[in-house]
Amino acid sequence: MPRRPGNTRGDASDGDLGDGPLLLWGIIRAMTELGDPAAAEATSVRFEIEVAAPLEHAFRVFTEGFDSWWPRDHHIGHVDMAVAILEPRVGGRWYELGVDGSECEWGMVLAWDPPRHVAVSWHLDGEFRFDARRERASRVDIRFEPRGADRTQVILEHSGLDRHGETWPLLRDRISRGWPTDLRLLRDAIEAGWTRATTETPSVS
Repeated sequence: MPRRPGNTRGDASDGDLGDGPLLLWGIIRAMTELGDPAAAEATSVRFEIEVAAPLEHAFRVFTEGFDSWWPRDHHIGHVDMAVAILEPRVGGRWYELGVDGSECEWGMVLAWDPPRHVAVSWHLDGEFRFDARRERASRVDIRFEPRGADRTQVILEHSGLDRHGETWPLLRDRISRGWPTDLRLLRDAIEAGWTRATTETPSVS
């Protein structure tokens, strides 16, 4: 969840979780790893959340509707973000477009398997500074698993954090607080869109 350096809002620990045991488990797991000496070298975090919509719709909102749920303050540019863009193909760009037309890269699409899996590289270190080198990038995998006809489990794993050099523990701390917030926003967008799609009645002329 890129955001302008210096903005370290701790949303995941601000009280209202309200997202069921799986997302809560993800938060506890990540924060336990951060504070447990036995797991001090853990280089990945994982979160899950269940959404009330079918698989295809959930995937479509995450990808095609990426800008509709991505937080406006999650950017690294010096100007406000106009659009967050995820290009729908392997090798596609993952980046922000500023209100002044400037672009800031976040990474690239590594896997594209609708409607079950998308993965992107993450080129931002613990200070959210961009590094174009592939060997200094971590990986974010998002998987979508059906839970019945109209429910989907969204599983996010951010791995290879130690590839970011000495700032990687700071990055792990920040994304452990940020990804749960992003998944809540994603869930709200998915469920709102599915509710509209299933309740709107076509007009009859």
